[in-house]
Formats: sequence, structure tokens, C-alpha cells
Amino acid sequence: MTSEISIIVPCIKNGKILNNSINQYLKVKSLKKIFIVIEEIDQKTKIIDEKITYITVKKGTYMSVKRNLAVHQAKTDYLAFYDSDSYPKNYNILEFSEKIFQ
Repeated sequence: MTSEISIIVPCIKNGKILNNSINQYLKVKSLKKIFIVIEEIDQKTKIIDEKITYITVKKGTYMSVKRNLAVHQAKTDYLAFYDSDSYPKNYNILEFSEKIFQ
């Protein structure tokens, strides 16, 4: 499979719940990038990985604006949108999604 996927997560601040989700996102096959669009970030607890890009925004930025900021930076064929407290049940999500689109 040559396609890649970017995961976009708009959120307010990081913590245990977001970090748990990030660790699950990192298991996704064909993952190229994770964009975390966030208002407040605790540098001590943020996860550092070459696949993760944190985009900081002003407090009160609408979730739709956060998603759009990341969409413009993503350079993959497919995008997946998650909330900070959710993650894919199956790590072959791109493979299943491509089958549906075909």
C-alpha cells in the first residue's frame, strides 16, 4: 500500500487522556503524521515523536478552525479526524477506508 494517512486532533489542552489517544494513533498502519491542534500545552507531559506536530492556537479557537489549520498542512491522500478522547479500534483503518472508497 502506498497511501498514507494523517490524523488530525483539535483539542484544548494535553493530559493523560490525549496522551493515551496519541499512543494509540502511533500504532496506525500507514500513518505519516499526527497533527495536534491545541490551545494550552504542558511541555512536561507532551509526547515527542517525529510523526507528531503540535500546532498552538489562541484560546477560544473553534474546533472547526483548528481542524482546517491542520488540513492545510497535511500532505497525505487520506485524513482521519478524532477527538482527544478517541482513537481507532482497528489500526488498519486506512486499508478498510480505501476498500470502502473503491
